[in-house]
Amino acid sequence: MKEDAGMQDVYYTEEVLVELLEQCVDGLWKAERYELMSEISKFIIPVYEKRREFEKLSLLYSTLHRAYSKVIEVMHSGRRLLGTFFRVAFYGQSFFEDEDGKEYIYKEPKLTGLSEISQRLVSLYSDKCGCENVKIISDSNKVNAGPLAYARVFLEDSKSSRYPNKKVKELKEIFRKFVQACSIALDLNERLIKEDQFEYHEGLKSNFKDMVKELSDIIHEQL
Repeated sequence: MKEDAGMQDVYYTEEVLVELLEQCVDGLWKAERYELMSEISKFIIPVYEKRREFEKLSLLYSTLHRAYSKVIEVMHSGRRLLGTFFRVAFYGQSFFEDEDGKEYIYKEPKLTGLSEISQRLVSLYSDKCGCENVKIISDSNKVNAGPLAYARVFLEDSKSSRYPNKKVKELKEIFRKFVQACSIALDLNERLIKEDQFEYHEGLKSNFKDMVKELSDIIHEQL
């Protein structure tokens, strides 16, 4: 066999294949994927046996013995120190632009904790966007930027001066109407829901109360 046309011809031999498989076994050991090492070794052992390479056979079986011992150790302890992965999403079009709402998977070294990577990301983006504009949302559910995100960007004292006064007033009026509409909707919902929905409704009321409080603080009036 040889590589795709257009590339320099490289002819594979049994020797080359065995060498690649040996590298694979070594890589699986380093990756702590001990269970898979035997699957790759099944292709190497017949070649060693055919060549009567007993020293290599001895070394390979010794490696497999250590791998199976590691498997037993992991099964008893219930822990394996593999790399740690974190799902990170960015929200805030004013700062992240095209990255707003996109998710990325971060692979971190062993034993990296959530607090450690959170602090690192806060520090990194605080330098870029300003400490007051960076907030960690630890909830893994889908995040809706919602009205508060727009209020923080356009109506906070440190930012509203960037925009025309007329537009700022119009946006404040929109928020007043929005809060009024939400309040009416919650009252109507409370009269219509069944008993098994009371808990969910109380959650809505609590979230609404928190949102109104923050909006009131941002625009400096009681909504």
